[in-house]
Amino acid sequence: MVHASEENIRQTLLQLNESRFSPRSIEVKLLKDCPEAIPVLAQWMYDEWHPYDKELTVERLLNEYQKFLSGMPLPFAVVALKEGHLIGVISLSEKGEPEFEDLPSSGPWIGSFEVIPEERNKGLGQELGFMVLDIARSLGYSSVNFYTSNPDNVPRYMKRGAEIVEVRPFRGHMITIMKMKLQACQPATGA
Repeated sequence: MVHASEENIRQTLLQLNESRFSPRSIEVKLLKDCPEAIPVLAQWMYDEWHPYDKELTVERLLNEYQKFLSGMPLPFAVVALKEGHLIGVISLSEKGEPEFEDLPSSGPWIGSFEVIPEERNKGLGQELGFMVLDIARSLGYSSVNFYTSNPDNVPRYMKRGAEIVEVRPFRGHMITIMKMKLQACQPATGA
């Protein structure tokens, strides 16, 4: 596997900012370049996942986000900003959740994927997804893993080349674990 340097990842983000995001006044940055976003991200994830994980705390999430401040090339997180305000996040880590250790893994895991409600259904999530796939590809990976707790998302991901690995209970609810081969994924037209 070829490992790109942090500078390669920054160059990819710069190119993507110019080609995909600048017409919409959106900028993507490494979380390590704006650590002040961590408390907001921790609260987002707490609000989203606390109903499923009663042991989850904002403090635990604050600590977990610290790993994205030093990891390069993995783990890393990218935040999306609109007029300086945090509107989305996506991350890439070598390992998934501890509960997934029984799965054969041949690629990194996408996580912390969130877009604020008022920015949903405008193509931002899709752009963040393809951006992290581009970066994973540049790091030499041939596939990525991820999961969704929303069964309505499964057909959308499959349309873009993802495959179902398994459906299983996870922290009190059902999830679909998926894998996407990077050569199979294609951006949808008309983002």
